[in-house]
Amino acid sequence: METNTAAQAVEGLIADYGKLVFHVIYGLTHHWQESEDLSQETFLLAFRGIDAARAAPGPQFQAKAWLLQIAVNTVRMQQRRQRALRFLPFADLQSKQDESPHEAEVPSPVYEEMQEAGDADRRARSGAAMHKPRP
Repeated sequence: METNTAAQAVEGLIADYGKLVFHVIYGLTHHWQESEDLSQETFLLAFRGIDAARAAPGPQFQAKAWLLQIAVNTVRMQQRRQRALRFLPFADLQSKQDESPHEAEVPSPVYEEMQEAGDADRRARSGAAMHKPRP
C-alpha cells in the first residue's frame, strides 16, 4: 500500500511538474534526448525518496522545490560522469605519438581534467565524512 501511495504521488508530480522539470533540465544540458533521459531519472529518484521526503519536513513539504533540486542534482551528476569518462579515440593517440616520438610525454588536458575531477570528488567525500556525526 505504501508503494501505491508513492506511485500515485509521483504520478501527480509528473502531471503537475513534468514539463517544468524537462525544461529546467533542457536549459542546463541543451540536449533534447539527454533531457528526456534525465527527466525520467529525476522522477525515478523522486519515486524512491518521496516517502522519506514527505515524512521529514512534515506538513510543509514543498514538492516543487524538492523535485527541482533532484533535477538539478541529476544534471550535475551526469555532467560529472561525462567529464570523468571523456572519450579519446585511439587513432588520435596514435597520430600524436607518430608526430613526436622522442619528446617527453606530457599529460593531456583530458587526463588532467580526470585527475581534477577525481581530486574534487575525494575532497567532497572527505569533507562530507568530516561533518558526519559519529554514532
